[in-house]
Amino acid sequence: MSNETPLDAPPRPCRILLVDDHADSVDLLRMLLMRRGFEVSLARSVAAALAAAEAGPVDVLVSDIGLPDGSGCDLLRQLRARAPAAVPALPAIALSGLDRVADVERAREAGFDEYLAKPVAIAQLVEALRRVSPR
Repeated sequence: MSNETPLDAPPRPCRILLVDDHADSVDLLRMLLMRRGFEVSLARSVAAALAAAEAGPVDVLVSDIGLPDGSGCDLLRQLRARAPAAVPALPAIALSGLDRVADVERAREAGFDEYLAKPVAIAQLVEALRRVSPR
């Protein structure tokens, strides 16, 4: 058995809350991220994401903007509002099928650190996670 880790493994365990209502996409992203050493919790709605965040710590939110029961922007605002004031803001990456300037600006105004257009390449997502992940 090898002691080697994947070249793009995070420097320490990084707990990602991955939120998207498209089952095939989110399952594939989860598998690819886990292969790279990330810990990934899945949610397919705002309500499920809030419950997942209550169940355990989250280092980074990766969320689709359009969800069946709200938006990723609403979700991020709610998660950050629940955190104690002394805790740094939750890093967040927005995923969206729309790549218009107005959509990017709206996500940035909501507090997303990164914005990736779908379909997202795993290398692109891993690089974004490296930029926003707490060290």
